[in-house]
Order: sequence, then structure tokens, then C-alpha cells
Amino acid sequence: MNPAEMPVYLYHRLDLSNWDTLDERLAQANGLDFMLLGIGSDGRYAGNLPGVTKFEDGTRYIPSEANDQVYAALVHSVGSEEKVPAGYVSMGPKTIMSAKEIVMIAFGKKKANIIKEAFFGPISEDVPASILQTHPNFTLLLDREAASEILPMPAATVTPANAVMS
Repeated sequence: MNPAEMPVYLYHRLDLSNWDTLDERLAQANGLDFMLLGIGSDGRYAGNLPGVTKFEDGTRYIPSEANDQVYAALVHSVGSEEKVPAGYVSMGPKTIMSAKEIVMIAFGKKKANIIKEAFFGPISEDVPASILQTHPNFTLLLDREAASEILPMPAATVTPANAVMS
């Protein structure tokens, strides 16, 4: 057993040894039931980066030298250029969109602009998360700060100058 108290046979690790068969294995297993995602400030999710990801992509290997953005994202993720791996595996939009239920969570003011762009703007590969607008069972969970660009502004309270406040 482990901290999640799940038997090891229930874990299905995605890595360099098995990524190329994931989509086939998911199809045989009747797909993903649930996917939990976060969003980057540029609209990335699950390693799906602007300028790299195409909406028709399934699970794939992305080399670190694919472009400058991939390399920079990897440096940011691992903390230094010395630790950058040769690449990474990503479940592409096609794979993720096959999940029966998708939940995305975003917190903080730094996510407010991308939330507005990704979910209240056009669907575009320039903002990979925007494709999630089309999922039939997609839930977006935000704190007030992350939702600040899409929530109506609270009405201003006007107090007359001669009002007595107690």
C-alpha cells in the first residue's frame, strides 16, 4: 500500500517506456473517467504549450529542443538549465478531451487574464486550454482573484457627504 491507500496495480504511470501506447490502452479501457487540470499563465495545461500543441494531438513525446518556449518551460519546471531533460511526455488535447469529466482549478490574480482569454475568448491553438470550452462536462473552479476579470464589479457604495456613520 501507499499514502493514497490504493493497490499498486491501480496506478498507471505515464512515462517514456509506455507513452506511445497510452491512447490505445485508454481506448481499450473505455477511456478516462476523470481528469484534473491546472492552467499556466499562457494557457498551457498538462504540458500542452502554445506554439507546440495542435488540438488533434494525442499523447506524445516533446523534445526539449522543440522550440525556445518548450526549453524555457522545462528550465522553469526543473529550476536550472543543467537539469533540463531531453524531453517530456504530454497527454495531448485529443486524449484529454476524451475524458468523461474534466475539472480545471486556478487560483490567484496572476491567472485572471488567461482565464478570461481561454474561456471567454475564441478557441485557438495559441491558447491551448481554450479547447476545453467545447467539452460537454467541463468544470472550471476559480477563487475570487482568478475570476476577477470575468466577475461583474461590485456596485459602488455611495455615501452622501452629510451622512452620519455609526
